[in-house]
Amino acid sequence: MKLRKLAIFVLALVMALPLIASAETAYPETVKFAAIYGFTGSNATTANYNQEAIDFMVDYINDNGGIASMNGAKIEVVYGDNTSDTTVCVTVADRVFSDESVMFALGAGSSTLLLPMLPSVEKYQVPILTNNTADSITEQGYRYVFRCNIKGSQEAGYKTDFLNWLIAEKGYSADKVAVIYSDTEQGRSAGNAAKEMYESIGATVAVFETFQEGTSDMSSIVTKCKSADIELIDFSRY
Repeated sequence: MKLRKLAIFVLALVMALPLIASAETAYPETVKFAAIYGFTGSNATTANYNQEAIDFMVDYINDNGGIASMNGAKIEVVYGDNTSDTTVCVTVADRVFSDESVMFALGAGSSTLLLPMLPSVEKYQVPILTNNTADSITEQGYRYVFRCNIKGSQEAGYKTDFLNWLIAEKGYSADKVAVIYSDTEQGRSAGNAAKEMYESIGATVAVFETFQEGTSDMSSIVTKCKSADIELIDFSRY
């Protein structure tokens, strides 16, 4: 657990915040972090993009002298494949986080896959940085999860601001809105917030529909939108 006392410090480095290091501070020669994503299964495409980006940055930093503020410490990444499965992701998290040399983590590909991991994150006290957007990720009191972007519910505010601009500056009309969202943690956060925000500016949410990830035929929802004379479709999914 001693190395993990440096985890918040290293996490700040990853987020590109300035660090002030003392010359006398003893740093490890290697900073190890974990990246847990669905490298197989339904999230594999996105996970592999993440791995390419992570590998690029790790190689770049290591090839250019390591972490300068930590006396040239090298970075090592440990990958965990949660197979895009909510049960497997817990097992993988426990296995990866039980290695006390793992100082922090990135993950997990989707809010649905991250949420089951959070008890393990808390148990092993491994800070995890995520860009997953479900509101509930940071609203359950967990101390070791950090989000580097907006919550799903905040997306709606930007959309309605843009719609108000279109109405005011371009004379656009959007009295009838359809809110369509995936039946996931992220989708529900974004969809429910969108409905509330559109109604707050006077629009009528005439169609409010959810769909399962992987759906190949959405013709029934399209038919509902046509029948309701929808002028704007708000579509939320990963």
